[in-house]
Amino acid sequence: MKGKINEGGFLEILRKNKYIAVVCPYQRGYMCGNWCALFEEPFRSTNQKPGEYSLFLCKDKHLLLEDFKDERK
Repeated sequence: MKGKINEGGFLEILRKNKYIAVVCPYQRGYMCGNWCALFEEPFRSTNQKPGEYSLFLCKDKHLLLEDFKDERK
């Protein structure tokens, strides 16, 4: 799965060659992003391939992003 955190701090996932914002299933009308206290920083573990990042979200959800960009400043 390919994904990024855009300049505004919101999580986007690549779907059909277009990045789309991930909508929070728990807070109607909000996008998933670093505004949330349960949004952890992306990290790389030693056993991951180059370019792969892990991202833990709320409710113990885990994304493995094989191509990840962090565009936050």
